[in-house]
Amino acid sequence: MNFTPDLSQIPHWQTLKKICKAQAVLDLIICGQEFETYHKYRLSIEEEYEGNEAFIGFDFEEEDGPSLHLYFTQKGCFILPSACQNFQNTGNNFEKRIPQEFQAFYKKNYQEQDIPFAIYALENEPWKLITQFEIEDEVSTLKHLSIDPEFYKDWASIFFGEETEYLNEQADINIISQLYQGEVLTEKMVYSIVKNVPDWLFLEEELNKIPYRYNF
Repeated sequence: MNFTPDLSQIPHWQTLKKICKAQAVLDLIICGQEFETYHKYRLSIEEEYEGNEAFIGFDFEEEDGPSLHLYFTQKGCFILPSACQNFQNTGNNFEKRIPQEFQAFYKKNYQEQDIPFAIYALENEPWKLITQFEIEDEVSTLKHLSIDPEFYKDWASIFFGEETEYLNEQADINIISQLYQGEVLTEKMVYSIVKNVPDWLFLEEELNKIPYRYNF
């Protein structure tokens, strides 16, 4: 049976943008000074296009399967999984079906790659799926596009385990929810997630790069 993304589980792209940013902040607090983070968020750095980009599972593809690359503009969001093996002859004008808003991003990063599908939303329209070829395995990183803060806590508990200063087994779900809503990060919120911060200056510098608002 082929895998089909469930678009109904993806929140509005403006909400998703806040969630992706918050997940990058959480990863940074938990392990950013020692390990590669699973969630990243940054301003676009290419000359060909402007916006913000989120990365989920980059460099973890061997363990978790395809990663996700999200591109946010002022008008919408474009989501692409990483390349997959393509055993089909595809001639369905995949690139031509990508909205003009995201063409520069796609051509710069993925034009020559075997991308199975793309998901996009513009303005207040619902998410749409463009398929280039079918795949059988689930793209599990799509589960991270969830408004449920409990999902992140459960995932982090397993993924980070005892290798970092995380968990505070009592890490407050409400704090994760507040970050998902874009609230200002405070010292108290940080200590609800981790027991120790090795370098506050490093944390501030990385938050400025995202950027994410903080007060400490």
